[in-house]
Amino acid sequence: MKNSTALSAISRQQLYDIIRASKKITDTYKKQDISEIRFAFEGLQKAVKAVDTEMLEGRWHMLWAEMLMRLTNDAVEGRTVKTMEDAGRVAESMADNINYLKAKFGLKHGRTQESDSAVSDAFRNQLAKVFDDYFTMQQALAEDEAGTAVDAAKQTLNTLKAVDMKLLTGDDHIEWMKKSKEIEKILTDAAQAKTLESLRESFSLLSQQLIEAAKRFGSMGPAPFYILNCPMAFDGSGANWLQQNEQTRNPYLGQMMLKCGGVTGTIPPTTISKEEDR
Repeated sequence: MKNSTALSAISRQQLYDIIRASKKITDTYKKQDISEIRFAFEGLQKAVKAVDTEMLEGRWHMLWAEMLMRLTNDAVEGRTVKTMEDAGRVAESMADNINYLKAKFGLKHGRTQESDSAVSDAFRNQLAKVFDDYFTMQQALAEDEAGTAVDAAKQTLNTLKAVDMKLLTGDDHIEWMKKSKEIEKILTDAAQAKTLESLRESFSLLSQQLIEAAKRFGSMGPAPFYILNCPMAFDGSGANWLQQNEQTRNPYLGQMMLKCGGVTGTIPPTTISKEEDR
């Protein structure tokens, strides 16, 4: 079998059919209807089976052998899910495999015209409340106030749980579903922390997640978010955090070295659309 340097137009179209089928699953998941979700996974299985392996030569053939196994497993399991929790787990696996498919086959990355690209202002407004509580936690840690920081962590957790993921579609929905679970676990640990040290460790993990979330989904407000770094945090390992201004208030070293660190980047504010601002 000869090596092919280019993926044929037919094969490329068949792979995009799989991506469209996966998008149908993420959209259907929002409806929380198990029967519709199962049916959507049937569509994925059909799209996977429709790929003509004879059209895939050389490295494409070997790559597809791996993807065929991964996506078939997702489709078969998805067709028989019995709970929304199981459906979410399989949908996450599928999303990871679709991203892998795009990367390995050089398919179009990011958002296409066929994907839901707009993050609604309604979602961003809910997410903004999570950031507000996060900033309260950041200030408390900068002041070495463990009790206040724990209370802020509990409040942030409650606010996070109130964010409606149904306001998101497509890849954004899947990404937030995964990220919110990670953030929830971090905040649960922070809410049970007994020392400033453990609180700060949780806050570092939380900051990483929220920096990524702000970059992905946008931030609301009149000013940018500032990304700051303390190179001395955690015995010189360093750590990032977010602030609403440039005046360094270090949550990792607190009052001992409040001004240690500085701004390394910004996340610009997202303008609220006129239609949703009325």
